[in-house]
Amino acid sequence: MSKYFYLFFFFSFLMSCPFSFSQVRYRKDTVYKFSKDIIRNLDRDSIQNYWKAAVDFSFIGDYKNALTFGGKARTRYANLSKADSLFFLGFHSIDAKEYILKRAQKEQVIMINEAHHFPFHRIFIASLLPGLYELGFRYYGVETVNYLDSALNKRGYPLLTSGYYSAEPQFGNLLRKALHLGFEVFPYETRSRESIGNPKKREIDQARNIQKILESDPDAKILIHAGYDHIREDSVGGNWEKAMAGRLYELTGINPFTINQEILTERVIPELENPYYRLLNIETPAVFLNDHGDVFSGPKGTHYYDIRLAHPRTRYVENRPHWLLFDHSKYVYLTKQQLNVGYPCLIQVYKTDEAILQAVPVDVFEIVDEHTIKPMILNPGEYQVIIKGQKIKFKKVLVHVK
Repeated sequence: MSKYFYLFFFFSFLMSCPFSFSQVRYRKDTVYKFSKDIIRNLDRDSIQNYWKAAVDFSFIGDYKNALTFGGKARTRYANLSKADSLFFLGFHSIDAKEYILKRAQKEQVIMINEAHHFPFHRIFIASLLPGLYELGFRYYGVETVNYLDSALNKRGYPLLTSGYYSAEPQFGNLLRKALHLGFEVFPYETRSRESIGNPKKREIDQARNIQKILESDPDAKILIHAGYDHIREDSVGGNWEKAMAGRLYELTGINPFTINQEILTERVIPELENPYYRLLNIETPAVFLNDHGDVFSGPKGTHYYDIRLAHPRTRYVENRPHWLLFDHSKYVYLTKQQLNVGYPCLIQVYKTDEAILQAVPVDVFEIVDEHTIKPMILNPGEYQVIIKGQKIKFKKVLVHVK
């Protein structure tokens, strides 16, 4: 494996491991930073710092910068051969959600991944939850969830201390939706400090923690939400040997239905995009079937995942990604008078029946100057809006959305 892969793995592990220092950091009120502070913290050019900046920008709703800095940590894909191009052109796009829910009828364990700085991936997972629940899925395993938050299911919403990536608003909303529907959300990350330097042990520990659910409930239907390559079914090699998905199959005999949604996703620089993605022109999340009913899972002769799901390119409406507007949500605007804390300012929106400043906000974004229009995107309900400036610490605004 490449040097880049190991650097990325090490950083990804530190950001998701319950014992990492980054987890402790989230007990302070420094989760949502002004963009200039994120830039200032880039003390040197490195893959780790670029990924960290990409995640920090995603936390404040700055998807463009999340893409930009995530792209700085990317390596280029190899060009497609003529044979690979012709092979892919034999497939046609169909609705991803419809296909997944139809196939889920005969699956017991579904695994879907994400890129940790792409909130759209979490929104797509949220769109699957009602249909999966109707099909009998009751367990939702989330890599980032901190096992120390034993009250999460009873409380019904995540706190900043519930996990690392779950502090991103769309991840918080995903967890809220799962809990509201009746899923049991459970952590499956390793609890072993030894795994920091032992990727093989980490993958095995994750699989064993999922196996425990199946041992307590043999008929359990489980959705597993992971980052990047943890859902690979093949022999990864290196010091992983096999990823969590392959280890679970070894332990239980259950072949998980694996869905990759981070490979066929836009990049800020088109040349860094997967070459299959550059062949697409889609408006909604899609998977690809050929005339024989076979689903596209990668280049001919490979099988890392069962399907590769593609997401459309982002459009921006009022400086916000179009995919944020879903499930009866609407644009809600703050007035100039309400924003009189100076610029730039951070907007953090909380449900009034949740612990303000302790819960994960339902929306967060930065307004950099008085000429920038950015609405909140909210469902009907009561909200407490915290508006933070740099000279005026913060002000509170109560908002009712009909």
